[in-house]
Amino acid sequence: APRVLRIAYAIASLLGSLEAGKASDRLRALRALKDEVLLANNAYLQKNTSRVLLQIMKELIRHRDDEKTQLRLAHDFRMASSGKPRLVRAELDKYHLLEMPEEWNQLAFDHHVHDANTKGRKSPTHLVMDAWIKGVRFLTVVYYNYVDAEVAEELLEAGCILDMHIRIGIEVSSRFRGKYVRVIWEPQSYTDPKSFKAFLEEQPVRAFMKEGRMVSAYQQKYVFEALAAYNRTHRAALAEEYGLELDKLDEKGFTAFVGTGQPSLLHLAKYIQSGMQPKLKQAARNMAREYETASTERRKELRERLNALNAIDSEALINRYLQPCRNPELHDPTIPQDTPEVPPLLRLGTGELLPRLAKFHSTSHFTLNLSNLSTADALEILYDCKGHINNIELYNLKDATRGKWSMPMSSKDVCPGDAVDAISPERTCAQIAELQKALNEDNVIALKRAIRAVVWSFEEDRLSLENALSQSLGKNALSRASELQTELTGMLERKEKLLDILFNIEMFHKYYKKRPLGSRIGSGSTGQSRHQYGMGVVVLETLPARAQ
Repeated sequence: APRVLRIAYAIASLLGSLEAGKASDRLRALRALKDEVLLANNAYLQKNTSRVLLQIMKELIRHRDDEKTQLRLAHDFRMASSGKPRLVRAELDKYHLLEMPEEWNQLAFDHHVHDANTKGRKSPTHLVMDAWIKGVRFLTVVYYNYVDAEVAEELLEAGCILDMHIRIGIEVSSRFRGKYVRVIWEPQSYTDPKSFKAFLEEQPVRAFMKEGRMVSAYQQKYVFEALAAYNRTHRAALAEEYGLELDKLDEKGFTAFVGTGQPSLLHLAKYIQSGMQPKLKQAARNMAREYETASTERRKELRERLNALNAIDSEALINRYLQPCRNPELHDPTIPQDTPEVPPLLRLGTGELLPRLAKFHSTSHFTLNLSNLSTADALEILYDCKGHINNIELYNLKDATRGKWSMPMSSKDVCPGDAVDAISPERTCAQIAELQKALNEDNVIALKRAIRAVVWSFEEDRLSLENALSQSLGKNALSRASELQTELTGMLERKEKLLDILFNIEMFHKYYKKRPLGSRIGSGSTGQSRHQYGMGVVVLETLPARAQ
């Protein structure tokens, strides 16, 4: 067969196996694709041409019900397969892909993405293929609490086929001052499938993964309770607000919808959205018919209603109906409690959990996730962990997009998502970067200055809380004053801890004297949101001049 037809067949075989096929089918198809596309040396822009062909074929299969669009895409595919630079670059621009150097030495990476085995949309092979299309060379895929050997094997094998450096991270939670801190554990030495599988089969690691499954089951219990709460109350409220007839949803259908992933609120929101889709389309058709004969005022109303229907997406459903603060009658797994049903792993502090994980392998790396932490939190955790934390996720594109929860613990009358401090990610990053730089330099004076800046910032928050307490007492709002007084007492105790760190600065400095504190940058991408960035960031100077 002609080369262009063989390439098309290889890509179609891979894309066809991504949803329905088994891991072995997906990997076999990926190898066949590499043989056809990536090893052909008759194109000037070999790798960029291959990326474009993959992207066009993805679009062609996505439009399987639109023959005219498919014919146009098939023509584009045929033309791009010639490898002519002008055509290839035009297609790269069309699909918002950066031209990458043919030497494939760009510094493009993402240290935090998810696949379909947690809350992402793509299988491991699909994720690696999409990362390759974007030009990503270094990828860290994060799993919650545990990872299956078969999943890890597929992910690492796909990385080997496309010559991509893959790390597997396992996100674990530990207690810290009334909330859970999330740390990503990366066993560093294992980058090939066989050695990582052998590591997972070691008895202590298997025991830990079993405990991790208990944690996941505990956290997922809330998701099914939220599904029941939606059927019980939120479904009627949603139907009344938007004028829709919504059907009840069942657990079996939801479990089938999630598939191999770990049930999450994102899955639940997507499931609710998929159930609403036919009703929304019908409502849009009815409005379109009415619009033709409606008056000017009525047309304006119909446009507003259509915009409201279009605004219904997974993020809106989570923020308005599904998160724990919207369902106060349900057990909230995000707040540490001492009930018997809480798994043993969730009873540990960060300083207890990390040394235990470090024993599994000497090259284990730990990355601190800053998404729900203040600068004072980060300082205290770094000190308590005595140098076990190797990296901090200094910048997360998801936090940068939606801001960070900045309200004090006492603000129980509002929810995360109602009010976020959009400046907080940048401000927090700047303060923590100063602390990181001071720790990594052999300069105790700089470290002292950075810690004092954190203490002063914390003191400003404490004084602000004191003012709020005085105002509450002046208005005789006694219940509110009691909450603020409790929080203020906790802040006074915590101030003593921060001052202790300042006094023991030499010990703190020793923790990172021989092993610097590194940085991670990730997107937190799941491939399921239209409001957030996709995966991948690149260092501008490593791109060709035209792409820069």
